[in-house]
Amino acid sequence: MRFATLLAGTLLAGCSGASGTPAEPEPTGEEQPVTTPEAEADDVPPIPLAAGADLEGALGKLVEVTGLVQREKPGDSIKGADFDLLCPDFRFADEQVGQTLTVQGTLGEMTMPVAEVGPKGEISQGTTTPTTRWILTSCQAK
Repeated sequence: MRFATLLAGTLLAGCSGASGTPAEPEPTGEEQPVTTPEAEADDVPPIPLAAGADLEGALGKLVEVTGLVQREKPGDSIKGADFDLLCPDFRFADEQVGQTLTVQGTLGEMTMPVAEVGPKGEISQGTTTPTTRWILTSCQAK
């Protein structure tokens, strides 16, 4: 225990000024503003999506879509003119479901299993060939 205390004191003294406070870096006169990916993303306006043809070019980018909010088991979705986007990490308020809203998020794709549906519409626990869906991560209603 004594050794650990001595070692910690030695390390602190080596990293500190004479007063025991952390040493300040020398100013260079070339101070640059610190930017983060989040701050840079806030400067980029979202890409408006109006049709399914717009999706491919906007993959991985911040987008904005206006559509009907629908409740689904894997997450709520937004139904656009000829496409729908799943928000797997977000649930809209109950009163927003069935309403037309403008939503922003990052456009992506997700491969999901599809439940087997019998001839009478019954849904089993098994799955068929997976399908790929368009998704919005970090969904936010505007």
